[in-house]
Amino acid sequence: MLTVELESGKVVVACANHYRGYGPVKTKNGLAVYINGAPRLYAPCQGNAGDEPILAQGSERSVSLLRELLKEPDIRSWGSRLKGNYCLAAVSARENKLWLIIDLGNSYQMFQGRNKAKIAFSTDIDALARSLAMATLDLVSIADYLTQKSISYPYSFYQGLLECPYASCLTVDTATGNIEIGNYWQPVSCPDRRIARDIRGLAQRLERGILAEAQEILAGRASVGLFLSGGTDSRALAGILAELGIKATAVTFVDDENTELAIARKVAKATGLKHEILFRDIDYFERSLPLFMESEGPHFSFLRGGFVGFKQKILDLGFDAVLGGYMSDSLLKLHEANARVIRFFGRHLGTVKQLDRTDPAKLAGGRQYLRRFEGLIKPELLEQVAGRRRELQQEWGKLRTDGSAWEWSNIWPFMRNKMNPNLTTHIHNFQSFEMFTERTSIEVAVLADQKIKLNGRLFNMAMRRFYRPTRNIPLACTMMPIFPHPAINEWLICLKHLPPRRLMFPAHAENFGNAAATALNKPDFLAMWENSARIRVMRQNYGARLEAPLSALQGGELLDAVLHSCLGSGERSHLLYTLLYLDIWRNNHGG
Repeated sequence: MLTVELESGKVVVACANHYRGYGPVKTKNGLAVYINGAPRLYAPCQGNAGDEPILAQGSERSVSLLRELLKEPDIRSWGSRLKGNYCLAAVSARENKLWLIIDLGNSYQMFQGRNKAKIAFSTDIDALARSLAMATLDLVSIADYLTQKSISYPYSFYQGLLECPYASCLTVDTATGNIEIGNYWQPVSCPDRRIARDIRGLAQRLERGILAEAQEILAGRASVGLFLSGGTDSRALAGILAELGIKATAVTFVDDENTELAIARKVAKATGLKHEILFRDIDYFERSLPLFMESEGPHFSFLRGGFVGFKQKILDLGFDAVLGGYMSDSLLKLHEANARVIRFFGRHLGTVKQLDRTDPAKLAGGRQYLRRFEGLIKPELLEQVAGRRRELQQEWGKLRTDGSAWEWSNIWPFMRNKMNPNLTTHIHNFQSFEMFTERTSIEVAVLADQKIKLNGRLFNMAMRRFYRPTRNIPLACTMMPIFPHPAINEWLICLKHLPPRRLMFPAHAENFGNAAATALNKPDFLAMWENSARIRVMRQNYGARLEAPLSALQGGELLDAVLHSCLGSGERSHLLYTLLYLDIWRNNHGG
């Protein structure tokens, strides 16, 4: 956690960083630098340093990095020189300045707020609310979260506490409290369409870049872990480890012996990985709630917290680095670009304007989409939710002009929590690295036109070299191998969502001891709701604590209304578990 408080010109910084060697460091000229995470140098700095860091035990990596950064006198440009998952604060009492640099992947969300006496920033929103005594719930944000599984940027669960922009440097005048925001990077469309649609050139760039990033990250690390599902992301990383000759351990998390686990076993064996398997039981998600809240706070969908409950077991494995791949779907594959696209093409054909004629009002956040929640949440709140989504769309629409605005504004990075918060839960617990939010991947994703990303065409072409050891092992989503030609894989993904898809890709009959288990390792949360003894107790205790302050959201008993609504099973399970989650969260914070 990184927290900065500014009151009457005095700056107090608290920083707890579990990444070894990145402790706080001061310079001879009185600059104090605090690092949360593990930044690495992206581009060399020019010139001669006008200052020198003071070596301190536990800050060796901070000193080495800062020695290079000090060659660049303008601290506001340091973000363009760095990469990796980090958040950095620099304080100069001599200049009455505070600089906050937020990484490109927005790995550590930074929130800000102010009351009459104080300005504060924190990566822990609950800590920020306590610091500023601003704990009033934002009902629009809660309605947003319940319907969308995320909160629109820059809002939060608390009124008046907002998220800081990613890929930016906030410069704070500690004497006046004025804040200047400067972006060091923006996802502007590539103006040269020949580059944007050069799939082979961009695939080669991504292939070389991801391999170089892995070599740099893993250099000198004796014990390496890989979160392995057996899908395209994790098997690409397994192939990279095999090519680099690194003897690593794969860790797979499942609810029972299922198809996905069988595939993960084959991938681990083919790439020479030792394999550890961790099983979730019916009470796993409820049991892991406190740890998830401690790690993330109330702005992530805890239904995605599929790993966090095994924190101690992973720590016991003693990894120097843990690799994961979660974000390629958002940045490079466009599998989930638009869940409301014309059914004939399958939902996986994304938002290319020539194909997608969907009325924007029906998209997530649009009026027609939100209208189905009117039996649970008051229409005026849903209208404000739609307004926030429109604002975000309009802002990001100014940046990308190639039909990719939905991709950037609704999935990454401001809504990555809707997809998977595993990156952020991990970076708080282990030395964890999300390979597909490295700058190499991000910058290829920006250059690439949306058309060449559809259904993983660009990604699969780039990773083909790393798929070689596992290309004949079927993918769980299609039960087909990875074919050499990317277009075949692209259409297989698309066909999976077309009638008669159940005849082409039949569900596997499996007998599970865990009632929530499924063949594809996506738990059945409604089955969990009915079968978990611990959740049954929680439901009995559920009552006025949440119903009273959230009465503006609905009329009648909310849990019963959700259970008997005509919403899909995925939406109902998200609503039910989120309400319980909010109840526990408010109770823990004295609400």
